[in-house]
Amino acid sequence: MHKRVWVAIVLTFLLLCALAGSLLLVFITPFLFDDPYSADLTATWAMAGAVLSAPLMCLAAIAGVWIAAFPTGRSRWWYAALALPALSALIFLVAGSLRSGFF
Repeated sequence: MHKRVWVAIVLTFLLLCALAGSLLLVFITPFLFDDPYSADLTATWAMAGAVLSAPLMCLAAIAGVWIAAFPTGRSRWWYAALALPALSALIFLVAGSLRSGFF
């Protein structure tokens, strides 16, 4: 097998682990709204959206890895799909820093 296929297999395994972790975080998302006034904060909704979109971002990254593994005639922009789960984490961290008392 080609080196790209082995890299795609390893990245798929790592992204599946991230997918499992993000699914666990989805189950605890309602706890973001424990504070009586947290539903009024935009930062809380942004954090909830980032957590809920993380599994979808992991699935899109897995698809991007396999499309990038066979680049015959395809663009290299599919490598950017690896950054999608990190984008959810970045949105969560930025929104959490805007929410007072969270971090």
